[in-house]
Amino acid sequence: MNGTEYEDNLEVIVRDSLGCFTPLSADQIDTVSNASKYSISENDRDAGSSSLEDVFGYMAALNKMAVSGNGICADRSGNASLHDSLISTADYISHKVNGASVRYIEIGPEPYKTELIIKRLIGNGVDLTSYIGLDINPESEKAMRLALEPVVGKQRFSYKINDYNELQSSSFGFHDGITVVAMMGFQEGNELPRKMLRILKKLTSKGDLLLSEMQLSSLAGWKPIIDFYSLQPMKQFSQKICERAQLKPAGQHRIFLTPIETELGPVMTAATVIPYKLFDHHRYLLTNCCLKYTKDQFRAARKKENDFQIVKEFFSGDQTVAYQLTLRN
Repeated sequence: MNGTEYEDNLEVIVRDSLGCFTPLSADQIDTVSNASKYSISENDRDAGSSSLEDVFGYMAALNKMAVSGNGICADRSGNASLHDSLISTADYISHKVNGASVRYIEIGPEPYKTELIIKRLIGNGVDLTSYIGLDINPESEKAMRLALEPVVGKQRFSYKINDYNELQSSSFGFHDGITVVAMMGFQEGNELPRKMLRILKKLTSKGDLLLSEMQLSSLAGWKPIIDFYSLQPMKQFSQKICERAQLKPAGQHRIFLTPIETELGPVMTAATVIPYKLFDHHRYLLTNCCLKYTKDQFRAARKKENDFQIVKEFFSGDQTVAYQLTLRN
């Protein structure tokens, strides 16, 4: 791996950080690329696609929990839950587009938050001309169609199975109106800030609105992050990623928070590692790593190079999740 590849490889950087700041040794930890977790492998072709369905299902289950409306991430008075914050975000977008037609592009789609947002937009009178989902996991399309075709209409729903690294804004065609590009589910934290900025610049055009969701490092401390990665779907996700790598899990995943150095300064990163045994050697697989910006770091990541300007921010009541809406310059 050359220097540039290392600098862009979040998994390897996190592995090395775990070796420095946790009881684990870096040479005990194996990594898999983010793309390989969600894309078809030779093993999938041999054994069918059920494992990719499971991977999508675990992430969807987490998002279903988030919008269940039972006060998740609300403040002590029960205000600004994730559900309510998404509604507020959709209401603001409805106002911001000011009657223009809207094309909604989702990077890494998931059904529950997206259905909530799009229903709210349409209910507010937004002229939603199309929904385009972009995912590397081909097994997500069926669930997204089931969730959204009844809402947007069959003719307005389309889907692309691609790696977002390989596309650009022109890949989606021309739209004479406002395009909203959404990236939900803390996906922004799966790439280093400089790499994510390059991706988002490619996937957006001047005048587009970009909506991104981020779990934050906050004054609430580390417990909300630890609690999130302790949820059963996250444990199942780690088990499945290990199995997809043709390894046999030897226990539940462990959760660490470890710092990495970025151009934004030190950023805390959540990491899950699952133990497995290779012959007589005990090893670990890094199954997930996700940056946890502070509010200021999330702002700085978007403002860097002046390609985007922040239009509006919404925060959950407990200040642990942000919804950031920016305009592409």
